[in-house]
Amino acid sequence: MSERLESRELMSGTRVGWHLVADLFEIPVATLANASLVLPVVRAALEEGAFQILRESSHVFDNGAFTAIWLLSESHCSLHSYPELGYLAFDLFSCGSKDPTSVLRRLLAATGGELRNQRLIERGIHEG
Repeated sequence: MSERLESRELMSGTRVGWHLVADLFEIPVATLANASLVLPVVRAALEEGAFQILRESSHVFDNGAFTAIWLLSESHCSLHSYPELGYLAFDLFSCGSKDPTSVLRRLLAATGGELRNQRLIERGIHEG
């Protein structure tokens, strides 16, 4: 069963950021074994979301699978692809008020993936 991507209203004063982790399935092997296709989509989505990219690094394995991380002034974003499983792991921790779901939406649209698991975690110290 597929979970619906939810975007929570970002409330001020109650947290330090949002941590979004998601599992995308049913992605074609040709997509998951093509870092040069997927990574620019995430980079563009981060830039459009006004995330400040400090550094990025990626590695492509012999089977075409890849891992990537973007160090952000707001925290980090990472991807890990598993072409043999049709699976892509996504993680974005965003300090402040920037919405991490916008990046995931772009990634879903670009890969045609099915969102099966998602957690949007409010991080930090809560009042009261």
